[in-house]
Amino acid sequence: MKRFKMTISTAADERTLKQYAARYSQSYCRTGCNECEPACPAGVEIAKTFRYGMYFRDYGMEKTAMESYAALRKKAENCGTCEDESCAGACPYGVLIQTLLHEAHETLSFNA
Repeated sequence: MKRFKMTISTAADERTLKQYAARYSQSYCRTGCNECEPACPAGVEIAKTFRYGMYFRDYGMEKTAMESYAALRKKAENCGTCEDESCAGACPYGVLIQTLLHEAHETLSFNA
């Protein structure tokens, strides 16, 4: 069995990680947070929608993601035109909720 040696982070590693965090912080929904969900007046299942979008986009599980999204009780079909901005600023990490929900809905929906 091959063993891997753990390396200690360098200042360059820390800078790189901070750059990644800055770049992706507003598009990454933190698992288990759910702070934003009560802010949606339509009751959209925000965290699940984002999770299914991640399955589709990052894990290559397109069919599973689309089927799971289709089974949700409250989907994001109206987020692209929603004028209620209650969700804006509801994420403590600055995730752009409305924009990303609209994108996820477009990606995960079965369109004929």
